[in-house]
Amino acid sequence: MQYPTTEYKPVSSKKDEFEEHLGAIVSIVVKGYGRSIAGELVELSDSFITLEHRDGRRSKIRRRDISLISPIPTRKTAAPYEPEKRPAWEEREIIQQTAQNKHDMDHLAAWVKAEQLAGRTPTDSEMEEEVIRYAYDGSGIIPEVTGAEYEAAVRARKGI
Repeated sequence: MQYPTTEYKPVSSKKDEFEEHLGAIVSIVVKGYGRSIAGELVELSDSFITLEHRDGRRSKIRRRDISLISPIPTRKTAAPYEPEKRPAWEEREIIQQTAQNKHDMDHLAAWVKAEQLAGRTPTDSEMEEEVIRYAYDGSGIIPEVTGAEYEAAVRARKGI
């Protein structure tokens, strides 16, 4: 004959929602508090959870006041930067192109200075034309300015 037996089961068969975060760094949103609280979840009790902050402080928070708990992902250390490996011929081309660009910019700077010494301020379109002219046929004109011409241009500009 079978007698009815009483089985004792836990009130909730669901796993404690905070246990999975024990030991992890979490962010907690508390009801009535304007911002989230972050720290390592170090202790669980029936009514409270305990967070340890970066500076070593510990905070006890009532379980019933917690509206959201979420883990904060840990920052992974980045691998050291390694430049892309290029063939030697490609490196030479890049170096040559860089040198050519620097040469073109030096030419443009000298041309603008010569124009300014002559009392003219070149516009952007004039500078573009000079760069194109110099780049395509190499006929860019850089007037040689001597010290006497420079002084004369300065005096003319000042009206002396």
